[in-house]
Amino acid sequence: MISTPVAPKPGFSCCLRIRLCDNGVSTVLFDEDDVRVRELSSKLDLRRDDLSASPISFLVYLLENYGYGCENWRQSLDKDVQSAEQRTGLTLWGSNKISPSKYEQLSKEMHICKTSLIILLNMMAFEEELGQFLSRIVQQLDDLRKDRGLSRTSQWKRTKVLQDLEYHLTSCRLRQRQTELLRDRIKTQIDVVSICGPEHAIVCADKLGRCSASSPNVMHKLRCQWLQWPNRTAEP
Repeated sequence: MISTPVAPKPGFSCCLRIRLCDNGVSTVLFDEDDVRVRELSSKLDLRRDDLSASPISFLVYLLENYGYGCENWRQSLDKDVQSAEQRTGLTLWGSNKISPSKYEQLSKEMHICKTSLIILLNMMAFEEELGQFLSRIVQQLDDLRKDRGLSRTSQWKRTKVLQDLEYHLTSCRLRQRQTELLRDRIKTQIDVVSICGPEHAIVCADKLGRCSASSPNVMHKLRCQWLQWPNRTAEP
């Protein structure tokens, strides 16, 4: 049985049984969304020839479909990160800078984005592990057939499945690197926004005091930056 990690995006759970004598496959797919199951069934009907290449072709297709869902979510989060950078003004993608007084709401949005990226990285890690597992299964199935005196799967079919898996694994690893970069970028924006929080006021005041004696120019720049921050009074 294979089940994807719990996440706010669709995954899959299924049981698969392979009959070695003729490479027959029995599958039970678990999904609470009937519409999604019907869509999947329609897509599978269009790929019957591809599915006949190997007993695990069905799982390879589920893996590809899962990867497409991960990429769609990554693209959406990419836009969220870029929007956050534009609102703080710290980006090369153009600026849509907002007042620091609105940073509190922006901070909440960015923390949600960072959490989503962490969940997405976990989904992609599962995707990579499953792809590697299926690659091993392709060879193990052939070895089991040979041990039982059965003919091996044709070289062409085995190569096609392995090539599909290798392509998908390469794509998955590239998407993982892109997602890690997004996580680092949003973390940078969170650090920037947190400077405006009242808990940093004492630290910043101390920096102003220490810089005033050593560098008047730096002191002037820090004073200007200080004046841009919103005035906030600590709650009693």
